[in-house]
Parts: sequence; structure tokens; C-alpha cells
Amino acid sequence: MKEFMLQVTTPEGIFWEKKAEMAEIPVSGGKMGIYGGHEPAAALLVPGELMIYEQGRKKAVSIGPGFAEIVPDKIRILTGSARWTEKHPEEQGNEDEDPGVQKEDGDGFSV
Repeated sequence: MKEFMLQVTTPEGIFWEKKAEMAEIPVSGGKMGIYGGHEPAAALLVPGELMIYEQGRKKAVSIGPGFAEIVPDKIRILTGSARWTEKHPEEQGNEDEDPGVQKEDGDGFSV
């Protein structure tokens, strides 16, 4: 399977940038699967789960709305927020909470 570079960027900077075998991005009609060598395209992203397939493993990233730029050897995802939906040992430095996500303090108020 042909690999491509996948870059996920938030307002805070590059969240993740590595080679991948496939990516599934959340779009308004569902999910769009992308492999290396894909025709150039652009997509409007909706909040949802970005699935990354690399080295035989599947990783899930919760992303906010944004855009995807797709060229044959690279996918660039620009999103308002990104965070791992489960822990991955190689991403230990990215396990901080997403500063773009508001939390409730128990009384229903955002903090």
C-alpha cells in the first residue's frame, strides 16, 4: 500500500505529522477514505473521528470542524481542535487536554 504524509494542524500548531497508509476523515455525508496517490481534492470537515491507519495500526483522533487539502502524497488537515480518543505510547507528549474544548464544572457552567 502506498504511504502518504498526514499532517493534522490546530491553531496551537502541528498536532501530528507522520506517514500513513490510509485516513478516514469525517465529512457531511459520513466518512471519506483516502489512500496514497489520491486525486487532488479538498473537503469540508465536520466534528467527528479521524481514523489514521499506519504501520498496521489504527488510531483515532477526535477533531473539530475544519478543512482537508488532499494531494497524491500528502493530506493536510486544518481543524479547530484535535485530541487522541485513546492513549498511544508514541504520543505521550500529546496527552494534555485540548485547550479548545470547554468543560463543565458540574453545575452546568463552562469553565
